[in-house]
Amino acid sequence: MPCFLLNFVESNHPIMTPYLSDKIRLLSFFSIIMVLFIHSSFQETAEGIQGMSFNINLQYFISQMLCRCAVPLFFCISGYLFFLHTESGIKAVLVKMRKRFGTLVIPFIVSIIFFLLSFVAINGFLIGGTDEIYEFSFTENSFPKIVYALTADSGTGYPLPFHLWFLRDLIAIVLLSPLLYYIRKHVNAWIVMSVTFIIATVFVHFPLPTSIFWFLLGSYCLDRKYRFSWVFPSVFLVLCVVQQVFPHPIWDYVNIPVIILGLISIWTIYDKIISPDFSLASHPWLMKACSFTFFIYLFHIPTLYVLRKIMLIPFGHTSLGMVFVYLAAPIVFAIGAVIVGSLLKRFIPKIYSFCVGGR
Repeated sequence: MPCFLLNFVESNHPIMTPYLSDKIRLLSFFSIIMVLFIHSSFQETAEGIQGMSFNINLQYFISQMLCRCAVPLFFCISGYLFFLHTESGIKAVLVKMRKRFGTLVIPFIVSIIFFLLSFVAINGFLIGGTDEIYEFSFTENSFPKIVYALTADSGTGYPLPFHLWFLRDLIAIVLLSPLLYYIRKHVNAWIVMSVTFIIATVFVHFPLPTSIFWFLLGSYCLDRKYRFSWVFPSVFLVLCVVQQVFPHPIWDYVNIPVIILGLISIWTIYDKIISPDFSLASHPWLMKACSFTFFIYLFHIPTLYVLRKIMLIPFGHTSLGMVFVYLAAPIVFAIGAVIVGSLLKRFIPKIYSFCVGGR
């Protein structure tokens, strides 16, 4: 495992502070914006940006290079929060497992239902946004195969509502959490992370081993204080440029170290620009936006695609129009989702709370 993973082995017991709590909430919201940029990109098809080389390179650099840190950061945060206050032993882990049923499984099911209803209502409008669903036939497959495709794997390695692979893996990790707890408690952290890093690198095309790596990494190191250095973001950006200019399958096997550089950059830049006296509670609008991060995640597919296509209507199939929509749609969607979420939370709070697992 790369030596620049820093000294995350100092403590097996995470410590939460008000500053760290605000940091996690803000960076979670920042991460969901990055996820929106990932999913705002147009496909390189006749209906998408085929032949528009500037658009292709721009959206690939932003979505696939810079924003690839988003989901690993979510896993790191999830791992840190899961093992927070588990010093009392396995009973605390089992309690967290029971709580995660409501916060993970129920939103997972609700989001699948929302995806299906949305697809039935607007499927013709989604061509070019979710082409992979057209490769799966709901009429030619049995009910168990349809359920498996919706919840686990549609043949692509991801469920049909593909954004839910994060929740799928997180649910699997929570089921494995008693084993992970004992491993963390009885095995040296460097050994644990080295082994999981090797497994994730060897099985690079299987998401779960990599998800476990990020989950455990966050549980060990997210409360550590690191000194900011421009070396980390500089090297990360250089590697992103080099990877885009010189694509090669070998990059898949060094993806984890590159993302770690990106995560360290994000984590330390935050400390560089945010005052230690900062309080999220003093910024009500920002605090409100951060409270809808999970809501945005659950329901942005396929609604983001619909918004993107509506925004594109005045521009037509033009390069400038697609650049504008690609860059603007995530921000417009996030603002709209916060407004919609606020209204739902105000007028139907019980239903809203059920859909997002009480978050």
